[in-house]
Amino acid sequence: VTRMLSLFQCTDGYMTLYPYIPCGTGILNVDGRFFAEHTLLIMIAGIGFLFYGLFLSCIWIVLMRVNREGIKNNSAKMNAWFGFFHTDYKSGFKWWNVLVLIRRLILASLLGLLKDGDAVQAVGIYVVLQTNVVLSLVLRP
Repeated sequence: VTRMLSLFQCTDGYMTLYPYIPCGTGILNVDGRFFAEHTLLIMIAGIGFLFYGLFLSCIWIVLMRVNREGIKNNSAKMNAWFGFFHTDYKSGFKWWNVLVLIRRLILASLLGLLKDGDAVQAVGIYVVLQTNVVLSLVLRP
């Protein structure tokens, strides 16, 4: 995810990850060369980010919500399907792994979208990790 999000970074008119591909929003460069590669890579990265980050998390929430009775009763069928996702947590915290996925997504976004060494990046990562530590110590999932 971090590498995928780094496709959004440009330095001096060129992609940071692939410095031979010019950045821009149009179809043609000043020289008349096409730079549709950047637009295509941005679209692929955006779709991948939405799929991995949002779609999978929403699918897990819906599946656990629909099958909550079987999960609460520790049904063998539900444990076979969803056991790897929630068996490590207390009964009231079966949703905790979704929170872990969201935390990873936020961290990857901070690492991929912001420049390395940026103060906002460091503070954002610190806040996310400290929030995770406090929630884990207080709630003890």
